[in-house]
Amino acid sequence: MWRSRNSRGCESEDRGMTVREFFAALAFIARDAWSPTPRSDLYLHCDVCGGPTPHSSYRRIISATEVNPTLVAAPPEPVCAVCRDAHPRTLGDEPPCDTAMVCIGQRRRRWRAGRSRRPCGARFEVPASAPTVICAWCSTQQDGPVRQQ
Repeated sequence: MWRSRNSRGCESEDRGMTVREFFAALAFIARDAWSPTPRSDLYLHCDVCGGPTPHSSYRRIISATEVNPTLVAAPPEPVCAVCRDAHPRTLGDEPPCDTAMVCIGQRRRRWRAGRSRRPCGARFEVPASAPTVICAWCSTQQDGPVRQQ
């Protein structure tokens, strides 16, 4: 196998990216842009909003005191996408996703900034009592099945 060598005949310390690795990385980026995967939002009951709302991020609080400088971390808590309030998980706080919705939002453009003019039209499952939902494909926040009736 042929290896590149510097002027002294030995391999360089910092090997750069080969052409094959470059095109493999470029193909991975293009595959992700042309066939995106949906978000995985968790619908949990929110005490502030009063119903099941999407929770897409987590918050973790880490604390230390002067007396005990050891870092103490609480378990991660899901954050409500509507009111941005963190809630600890409890048993039975995730309602079943039993209602199919069609998105009325607009997808993001793949190569330019902003949103496309074409509607998204993706189908996704949400809880029937959710007042606000987020499309799993275009990430637009829209009214849930409760407010559409």
